[in-house]
Amino acid sequence: TKGAPPPILFTGDLYQIPPISTKDSMQTMIFNSKRFTPKIIELTKIQRTKDLKFAKALQNIRIGNIDNATKHIINEILNNKQCEDATILTSLRQRAQDINKYHLDKIQSREWNYKAIITTDASDNDKIMREIQADFLLTIKEGARVVFCVSDKQQGYYNGLQGFVTQCQDDCIKVLADDGAEYVVLRRAFQKQIVRERNNRLRYEVIFEMWQFPLKVAYAITIHKSQGMSLDSVHIDCEGIFEAGQFYTAISRAINPNKLSISNFKKNFVVANAEVVSWQKANEHLFKKLEYIQDDSLML
Repeated sequence: TKGAPPPILFTGDLYQIPPISTKDSMQTMIFNSKRFTPKIIELTKIQRTKDLKFAKALQNIRIGNIDNATKHIINEILNNKQCEDATILTSLRQRAQDINKYHLDKIQSREWNYKAIITTDASDNDKIMREIQADFLLTIKEGARVVFCVSDKQQGYYNGLQGFVTQCQDDCIKVLADDGAEYVVLRRAFQKQIVRERNNRLRYEVIFEMWQFPLKVAYAITIHKSQGMSLDSVHIDCEGIFEAGQFYTAISRAINPNKLSISNFKKNFVVANAEVVSWQKANEHLFKKLEYIQDDSLML
């Protein structure tokens, strides 16, 4: 309608962990806003795994419900041995850095350090960079195991695809992925955007931009940084888990439960954010449940 505010499409999962809070930031759930009057589509089919029993268990873990079937699945996974090529997911950033350094130090090849190129001027760059998927400083070696941290349909890689670095150059990194494809990886833009209202119109404004290779050393990743990834072989180290939804975020990265292992697990890690659970129960009538988004799915 002419003159009406434009519709905004939000995507996400409130049951996963929120962004890391800082002393200077105040965060609240989107549904606490008086302007949040949504029409909601809930996608009910998990696409990451083809194991239906595991998918059902993930749905229960997501909402903090451990029934007997879910308990059985978790116990089976607890008995799995860690795969040699497993990416370790941890809540502790320092532990992830230590594991990656340990493995990189064992590789007898030149160390390459790629600093991101920042093209914007912002006083709080350090704070913003914590929210960016790529690393400001990417330290890597030929022969290192890496993971793509974004998806690029045109280039053919996806967030979570893993492989080994075959060649490092100043302007590109060559990767042989586990799916057999070879990629010549270039720097790409990583941005932080905000929405501002100008002349009664909403516009995106880029407040931070850096150019970096969309790769991370893949021996260990923090659970926060793993969001959005699909990982074939995973080990979850639960030590230090501190947030509701953190265990769910980690375990739902896994494609294959047979290549998933867990250590330092406690039952109370399976917990959902109470505020989210309460809000959804009170607003269940707003949810239109679909397995897939089709052309007319948004016509609510």
